[in-house]
Amino acid sequence: MKIIIDNHDGMGQLDYSAYFDAEHLPKLKRKLNRAAEMLAWLASGDVGFHVPASGARVTLQRDDGYKLFTGYLTAVPQQQYLGKTQSGAVWRYALAAVDDSWLLSHNAPTARTPFVYRTAGDALRTITNDVLPGGLDVSGVQELGYVNQFAPSSQRSWSEHTQELATMKRACFRAHDGTLVFQPVGQQGFSINEGDAKFSPDGLTVAQPDHLGNDATIVGELEPTTYVRDYFIGDGTTLGFYLSRSPFSKTTVTVFEEEYAGPGLSPTLWYITDPNGRASVSAGQLQFNGGPATVGLVEKLELAGGLRFQQGQVTFSAASSGTLGGIYNGSIADGNCLAGFRITPSGGNCAIQALINGASTGTG
Repeated sequence: MKIIIDNHDGMGQLDYSAYFDAEHLPKLKRKLNRAAEMLAWLASGDVGFHVPASGARVTLQRDDGYKLFTGYLTAVPQQQYLGKTQSGAVWRYALAAVDDSWLLSHNAPTARTPFVYRTAGDALRTITNDVLPGGLDVSGVQELGYVNQFAPSSQRSWSEHTQELATMKRACFRAHDGTLVFQPVGQQGFSINEGDAKFSPDGLTVAQPDHLGNDATIVGELEPTTYVRDYFIGDGTTLGFYLSRSPFSKTTVTVFEEEYAGPGLSPTLWYITDPNGRASVSAGQLQFNGGPATVGLVEKLELAGGLRFQQGQVTFSAASSGTLGGIYNGSIADGNCLAGFRITPSGGNCAIQALINGASTGTG
């Protein structure tokens, strides 16, 4: 067994296998949809020993090159004094490492509008690239079906997002050797061969937890639980009467709000099709100097409940044509427009009409 550590100090990968503590062999800890952990101990009295640094890249592998664990040291190794030899003091170094997902959990996910009707794999790839672009190979992330709505939050870590997606689709994930794997539970199996020369019966423990089966818990939305009766007596002058309890009502959530405060459009909110470079952002305004150009929300919208769209102030400096605030069922075309505003030239000015189900409605 070998342990190779890169301390990012310009010396490259160093083989620390000769310093393994014979009394404390490395330990690996793996749980479903949790980051893999490794504990290892080194012992040395060599004055030239390079103490591994916090954040160092660690690889534990067999002699045949098979990698058992890859990850990063989460802290400076703990030191324990063991005694003295003729060459000097001998120390034991306790190493604690977390797999490759440690890099992802250190950065907050980008604030985005909720993912609507995306596959779980697509949502995970997007969040992963937001946190650490190109940090891991995501080719092992499978699609695993659609999720109706998933809301990423900058207040939660990458691991929490991934665990929720895995729970929703009965999947598991693993970050190992620079690759992120996301697949259904049970797709990968391991065979135990008692006749294998490397098999150690003493190192195998099989347990069957006594868990309840077929136990389901259903949690729904908040509902009214208390009914209150109030009595009011009018005196002929009072216009307002106050309830003794706050009435039950649905919560409101702001999906997104754009003030165009940056030098350009945010790629986490908008996509742009502008072959002639006619669209720009300046002084808190989205400006179009001719066309054709299309600016759209990168995510889909779930048309459920009550939605309110506020377009803000629009100024036309010349006769123009286009669609403002369009909601489309499919590709961007008037025939697919469920609701929006159609802009058409009217002499040197513009006429605005509601565009409902592909047809102009009302007077301009």
